[in-house]
Amino acid sequence: MNLWYYKCQHQLANSGISLLQLISEILDAHILYKKCVFSAPKPTNDATARKNLLEESIELNEAPGRPAIDCLTYGYYLSYFWMNNNMTRDALGVKQGTVGEWVRCKR
Repeated sequence: MNLWYYKCQHQLANSGISLLQLISEILDAHILYKKCVFSAPKPTNDATARKNLLEESIELNEAPGRPAIDCLTYGYYLSYFWMNNNMTRDALGVKQGTVGEWVRCKR
């Protein structure tokens, strides 16, 4: 660690707060955003996904964790429900049985 880290740690030690505690609350990729729940779960290989499309409403395998409304990922959370809605799929011209449960990221 560098000298800056030790100086900050020494100053924060008097207040009972660790520098690592403060740093752990920010998003690594963008320091202006707080760290939130990641809203893109890994997809499940469910053989019944196509069967669900044929039903009137889709039963989702597992909804992503709900982030706070002020999180950067809240839009991703909402998009999960929007894209798995039958009315949305009809409006976009997605043919029934061609796409299973939609997830934002396949990683």
